[in-house]
Amino acid sequence: MNVYHYIAESDPIKANELCKKYGYYQNQYIEDIPICLQQIVAEHGEPAFKEILALHPDKDVILEVFQTKEQPQQEPTMLQQPKQDCSCMMNADGTTNALSITSNTNTMILLAAIVISISIIAIKK
Repeated sequence: MNVYHYIAESDPIKANELCKKYGYYQNQYIEDIPICLQQIVAEHGEPAFKEILALHPDKDVILEVFQTKEQPQQEPTMLQQPKQDCSCMMNADGTTNALSITSNTNTMILLAAIVISISIIAIKK
């Protein structure tokens, strides 16, 4: 059973009224209504199809299931402030910036190596 048959069988009066709206007055039997609805869509396209789907008996359930639900936006609290990239080692919220820590660690090791080298050279003289 296609959608046109389902709509025509669930509410033949409204489906027939829609057919009459588009100029189809020859529907004497319920079996003629789905064919009429198909012809209306073939001739008038998407706007007519939307009108036909408005007659669908399960449209509310379908919309409820497939409708995207917007989640309410919460304002950030003190603990949920947006994270900002900074050059410090520890951010205020306790998270770390790994690139910054690596860079700072490498710099400290290099400085320590230079100080030790200078100290060794100074002692040997």
